[in-house]
Formats: sequence, structure tokens, C-alpha cells
Amino acid sequence: MQILKGKQGGPRRVLFHGTNFIGKTTFASQAFGGALLANLEDDRDVDMDKTPPIRTWEEWQEFWSYCDQAAAKGEFPYRWIAVDTIDALQRIIEKQICKEKNVESMADDKFSYGKGNKFIEAMWDRIKFQLDWLHTERGLGIILLAHSEAVKITPPDAPSYERWEPSVCEFARDLLCDWCQEVFFGSFRTYAVKEDAGFNRTRNIAAGGSERFVRTQPTAGVRAKNRLNMPEEMVEFSFEKYAEFFVPSELLKGKSNG
Repeated sequence: MQILKGKQGGPRRVLFHGTNFIGKTTFASQAFGGALLANLEDDRDVDMDKTPPIRTWEEWQEFWSYCDQAAAKGEFPYRWIAVDTIDALQRIIEKQICKEKNVESMADDKFSYGKGNKFIEAMWDRIKFQLDWLHTERGLGIILLAHSEAVKITPPDAPSYERWEPSVCEFARDLLCDWCQEVFFGSFRTYAVKEDAGFNRTRNIAAGGSERFVRTQPTAGVRAKNRLNMPEEMVEFSFEKYAEFFVPSELLKGKSNG
């Protein structure tokens, strides 16, 4: 039996979630070796190679099949695929389930008592298998992009609180965040300042909002992680900054698509 010692390198799996206009798609466009964008958000402004808008389950399957077959033949000119966004993919999943069950929405009685969740979970399992296949069998790096939402966390032995999470169902959040090696959260820094409200009263108002930051480690209020010993928080963040923390065999040299 061959024994592998130390870090082995290889393509990365990363999920980047955050608020609007934080630079998630720009991050994917900077990927060394080039990335092909699965364009689920119909983003026409980002300067990178992308698919036509993916709006149906059949179009997602067509995208995956193209990546798989082209990479198997050595004809895939990219080192990464980027999915923009997984929350749009969640909507496609729900739309497909409704189509298959001949109902108008996931609120239909056919999906009561958790039945709808089981269908959603089965399709997310399939998507995770497809992504993992492209990663392990075809050697592609995976970038998953998502918007963020504040999710209520209720510990059994402490008061409840809110945490920024990728804006997909709980099953998909846990499935994909566990699978990815890095999970980043990006937002704009805001803080509260007191303002005179008259009649000897004050009120808190939001200030800031122009300084961007990216969290790479978890806090009570943020889902994030990394396995690269990155700083807990980064103000200057880009794919190049991320790549500085790769072990040498993982560093994809050059920014061209060649």
C-alpha cells in the first residue's frame, strides 16, 4: 500500500457567501487558470466566460454534462467551475420538484409533514455528487457563490441569536459547507452611533458601510472556515490573496485561460 505523507495539494473547494455587491462573482472571475461560470443569476456584466442563463433543471444537467465530458477528453480549457449562485440553484430545484409532482408551489399539501424537504434533500445530494465528481475525477476546482441571510440559531443551553449563513435550505448549507475546504463571508462594515432624538433622548443609527471585509474563520454570528491558516479577517481580499495560502502544489500559475 502506498502511504501519502503531508499535504497533498490539488484543486480547492470554496464557498463564498455575502451581501450584495461584495465582489463574489469578481472573486470567481480572478481564478488562476480560468473559471467557467454557471450563470444562474443571468449576470451579463461580469467579465468572464459564462454559460447562457441557466433557468431549468435540464439546463443545469446540460452544464454538468458538458463540463464532465469536455474534461474527460482533455478539452475543457478551465481549471475551475463557478456556480453563481447556489441560492438560484435552490429555486431551480424547487421548480423542478413542483413540475414533477404537478403542483404550483412547495406549499402544496403534497409536501406537508416534511415530505417536500426530503425531495429537496435528494436533489441536493445529487448536485453534491456531481460537483464532487468534477472535483475528484476531473480535477477541477469548485467555487460556489451565494447570497447571505440572517438565520436564527437556538442553542439548547443559551439564548437564541442570529448568524449569517448561505441563503439556501439548512440541509444544503450543512452539506455544502462541510464539503468545501474554505467558506468565506463578505460584507461591508457598519456600526451604530448615537444621534440626538430631541427631548433629552438619543437613538442609534447605522454608520459606515463603505469598508469591505471578508471573514475566513467562524464566529457566533458568521458561518466561515478555512484550512489554510488564513487571517481571521481580511480587508484586501481577492483570488490572488486567497491563492497565496495554497501549498505550492496547489498554486495554479498564470491567470490566463490557457
